[in-house]
Amino acid sequence: NCNSIAVFAVTVCSVFCSIMKLLIYTPVFYPSIGGIETINSILAHGFSLNKFEVIVITPTPNPYNNDSLYDFKIIRDTSFKTLWKYYKWSDIYLQSVLSLKGVWPLLFKRKKWVIIHHTCSFYSWDQSPTIISYLKHFITRFASNIVVSDAVGRNLRLSNYKIIWNAYNNQIFKCINIERRRNFIFVGRLVTEKGINLLIDAYYNYLKSSKNRWTLTIIGDGPEKDKLSEQVSQYNLNDFIEFRGRRMGEDLVYELNMHHTLIIPSVCKEAFGIVALEGIACGCLCLVSDGDGLQEATDKNAILFKKGSVIDLTNKMLCAETSIFKPKNYLKEIDMHLSKYTPEYMTTKYINHIQSL
Repeated sequence: NCNSIAVFAVTVCSVFCSIMKLLIYTPVFYPSIGGIETINSILAHGFSLNKFEVIVITPTPNPYNNDSLYDFKIIRDTSFKTLWKYYKWSDIYLQSVLSLKGVWPLLFKRKKWVIIHHTCSFYSWDQSPTIISYLKHFITRFASNIVVSDAVGRNLRLSNYKIIWNAYNNQIFKCINIERRRNFIFVGRLVTEKGINLLIDAYYNYLKSSKNRWTLTIIGDGPEKDKLSEQVSQYNLNDFIEFRGRRMGEDLVYELNMHHTLIIPSVCKEAFGIVALEGIACGCLCLVSDGDGLQEATDKNAILFKKGSVIDLTNKMLCAETSIFKPKNYLKEIDMHLSKYTPEYMTTKYINHIQSL
């Protein structure tokens, strides 16, 4: 009868729609700030909304004690005892960045193991391979590998991988200034691999030939700040280059919307380019170094320059200041490009992949 059929349907549904327990191991998380931290937070939230019980385990401390604001559990202790406890609890073990410190539980109890690769190498960008990096490459054979760009998969020489592009925060980063703009902007950590010293060299050359003499705003903080400030002073560019420090949220959106061109001069191999997506979303023309995930993220929505070349970057900066680019003329193309990089789109890809395991 109808009641029996209804009971059977509910029973079947409960079996196939049961909660899956997902443990996400990450070496970095909020309140640390960065692309990996952002993606981990988006994923954990997205999984929590889609019939997953999620626990994030990380060594990153939180002095603010506000983890209760999240809709998933956060364990800030990766000791052997604690990791083993939650590893046994899980159905799926996801490592966001391959860390050997988090691999050992797999030696004692097999689980469905997923690794998200956020970098183009298993070793520091400016160093040579090590025994550790060779070991990491070897053990990827036993995991389901997800890469944030094809550039990552190719550079890591993975035998198997699935590409799932990173997402940007489409609720915050939007174009609110559609008119023609002026000036250059850089957004990122002030570290060697981001190529800010190369950008300052190129900007110095740019001013010699420029008729418009656009200024350069540098957003971010990091260990190279003092050295970069000294470089600016040596070139007598203090009236043209301004360090604005770290900006987040609406403050960063405002800064991007007030500038014409976002420059990403990375000298390392970038895995992807969330900041490029944020710039595009805010109506910036993007000028990025070629040959890696940055080029993949921007596709045809950026001007490329040869990675590490001051001369080529200088020439492209001169091209940017004379371009006819106006955000209001490209809003449709911008929206179409960015539709593949929303949190919803990315989370759905991850969920489908993990459920397929």
